[in-house]
Amino acid sequence: MSAAGSDQDTSGDALPDVLPDESTFHSAWRAACIAASGDLPADEAELALAAGALADRLAWVFLSGYQAAVRRCFPELISGAGWTCLAAAEGRGGPACELSASDGGFLLSGEKSWIAGAGALQSLVVSVGEGDARCFVGVEASASGVSIDLPRTPDFLSEMTQGVARFDEVQVAAARVLGEPARGLWFRGAEPLYVMLALNACLQSRALAAGRSDVSALAEEAIDHGRTLPAVLDQKAAILPGLAELRVLTARTLAASSELVAGSPTLAASWQADARLFAMFGVAAEAPEA
Repeated sequence: MSAAGSDQDTSGDALPDVLPDESTFHSAWRAACIAASGDLPADEAELALAAGALADRLAWVFLSGYQAAVRRCFPELISGAGWTCLAAAEGRGGPACELSASDGGFLLSGEKSWIAGAGALQSLVVSVGEGDARCFVGVEASASGVSIDLPRTPDFLSEMTQGVARFDEVQVAAARVLGEPARGLWFRGAEPLYVMLALNACLQSRALAAGRSDVSALAEEAIDHGRTLPAVLDQKAAILPGLAELRVLTARTLAASSELVAGSPTLAASWQADARLFAMFGVAAEAPEA
């Protein structure tokens, strides 16, 4: 199966026009990923691949994988088919997030400092506490007491809005609190896994459009391997070597894609500006020649 799905056209005409801002990409993501029934794919890998095939820059590659990763790790806490975010980084100088008991449920208060895709969020998964006492809380972005500010234009993945979330006694039902701290460990594997799947889908869609079957085949090998890894996210002895192999396969796709990247001004500019994305996830990559 190709990254875009076996029933989708991956010819040059199927590539999207330039998606210059987050709102435009969000609309394209919804059109590509949400079925007529209003549901997202049951398999989060398919979500990452379908969105990644649309991406024309690394910010959209990241968001494609990130959305899949959060959903894979916290499905019980996410309602609706819109964008979500794992709010884990504590506020810079703001109060840490806390839960207090209230009328059979809880009140959530505090601040988180890095909210990805903040301009288009429908829901958030909020990390509260540390260690064995850590829990995760599902809230709607529109809930009373939730506010998200966009304080600055970021230097990294700058097209993606990155906000600060504040929670002022947000009412949370007991069923929306997940006391499984290990889910945070799952996410450490899920984020690089799904971002690398999205990246291979991005490169494969361009390879198919350019008639580069060699690059497409390399991306497909990486994708096939990546599809086997969600089932072992909770198994450290399996997920770590699995991700290591996916990094090798992804780096091989990247090395063969230099001409494709250089031939796309938008993607090439993104490569130059946001190359640290590869280092974040341990993927070796060289900048394309201008």
